[in-house]
Amino acid sequence: MIMVANLFLLLTMSTAIFPFALLAWNQSEEFVYAYYVLRTISYIISKGSIFCISVAYVADVVNENKRAAVFGWITGLFSASHVVGNVLARFLPQNYIFVVSIALLIFCPVYMQFFLVETVKLAPRKNQELGFCSKVSCC
Repeated sequence: MIMVANLFLLLTMSTAIFPFALLAWNQSEEFVYAYYVLRTISYIISKGSIFCISVAYVADVVNENKRAAVFGWITGLFSASHVVGNVLARFLPQNYIFVVSIALLIFCPVYMQFFLVETVKLAPRKNQELGFCSKVSCC
């Protein structure tokens, strides 16, 4: 069963797939405009939150004495992904750029689904009554 944290990560990462899939399907002018609309919506949902969710996940899973190193690795991998993406786009044939990006984008949520453990533990439910909200019986 997928819990809330993994579901949120999967949702934010999955939104990045659709704009590129649209351009891989067809690169006509109408599809390019639709790409920009979907890409804008995807950025609204996922652009800044992916890094924040990743750091929050690491804070839940990694011991305190190793967190700084892991935060550095996350930042370095995010930066390296931008460089490698630009290099691949330079050397790949134009017909394969979006296909390769879709394959890599699909790999991310699949990896998260199978290899990231859930960090949220549900608290046990208690039958609680607040003092000022409890019923008062008269008589």
